[in-house]
Amino acid sequence: MIKSLYVKNFALVEEISIRFAPGLNIITGETGAGKTIIVTALAQLCGERSSADFVRKGASKAIIEAEIEFNNQPELLNKLKQSDIDLFDGNTLIIRKEITARGTSRTFINDTPVSLSTLSEISLFLIDIHGQHQHQRLLHPENHIIYLDAFGKLDRQVEQFKNLLNQFKAKIKERDELKEQQLKSTQLQDMYRFQIEELTKAELYPEELDDLKAEFKKLNNVEIIHQLAASIADLLYDGEVNAAGLIVESENKLEKLISFDEQFADFQDSLNNARIAVEELGRFLLEYVADLEFDPQRLEQIQERIHHLEFLLKKYQKVSVQ
Repeated sequence: MIKSLYVKNFALVEEISIRFAPGLNIITGETGAGKTIIVTALAQLCGERSSADFVRKGASKAIIEAEIEFNNQPELLNKLKQSDIDLFDGNTLIIRKEITARGTSRTFINDTPVSLSTLSEISLFLIDIHGQHQHQRLLHPENHIIYLDAFGKLDRQVEQFKNLLNQFKAKIKERDELKEQQLKSTQLQDMYRFQIEELTKAELYPEELDDLKAEFKKLNNVEIIHQLAASIADLLYDGEVNAAGLIVESENKLEKLISFDEQFADFQDSLNNARIAVEELGRFLLEYVADLEFDPQRLEQIQERIHHLEFLLKKYQKVSVQ
């Protein structure tokens, strides 16, 4: 219910204040008395766009203000709450619109600035203007259920139904969340099962990667290793002139030297041990070179295995096989 309407510097109206009584109020007057201006002013409070033509000539701005009392409508209360509009006095709203001479406008509900779209949405619950060429709320199917509920005085039942519906929606949401969790758990189980199978099939052991890299290094450099080992074997044991032979010759000469001066006897064991060590290393190198061979198939297997192990380490974000 509109309790009062205040209009200032709007169209031809300099200033007017109207108090409405409860029930039906009828405004009559001759043509040009201003009845249409009052309806137009009310339409401005319903969110219609403004124009500088609405401002009375010579005035800086026009002001339209209405005090409206409303029933407890849950949809309206929710909309007011969403728009951060506080209630001053019970179920009363004060809607105010200012239109400047430049054509700009500002709208307020209970001193809270609101946009035209918000004003339009809220005014739908408060004001219904019936005109010859205007759409009416009765023509909007989305409003029919509201009228039926109001006619049947079903506010309490409607509120109960809304609460039950909200509870039902909450349960549906909870069910969907549980289903999603179940799906994620199943996916995780499948992933963990695959990972276990993958790692079990890989037959990993802690030192394998280091051992494979060492073997790969050896096989990949067989030619160099063969050259070096054979060369050392020749120098120490198998060449025409070799370290072992020179040590034997030195032992013979040392033995003669000792016969003349026994102080050299202390070095006889050292020279003998050196010969034994050189001969052992020489014989080992000869056997090593004899057994050394290049196996390209084994080299390829090792390389593939190393790549697979490094892929698994990177996939599971590990630095070593534990």
